[in-house]
Amino acid sequence: MEPRSAVAFWEGDKLTVYTPDRAGVANCHHDIARDLGIPDEKVRVICQYMGGNFGNKNQNQDADLIAAMLAKQSGLP
Repeated sequence: MEPRSAVAFWEGDKLTVYTPDRAGVANCHHDIARDLGIPDEKVRVICQYMGGNFGNKNQNQDADLIAAMLAKQSGLP
């Protein structure tokens, strides 16, 4: 399994997540909003092009949600 990493930061009540979820940005966006109980329009997911869609990168992963929650608690990315 490939290692995963995500970086998240909050600006007020809006969340930005940088993630390697190449093919599943829309799914990741919606899932994070749902899991955090916030509207979809308050979540932005950014993923740079990274080639093939191997390693189950087509949906929200635990690392994305954990990064968002830790960023919220710490006030830092």
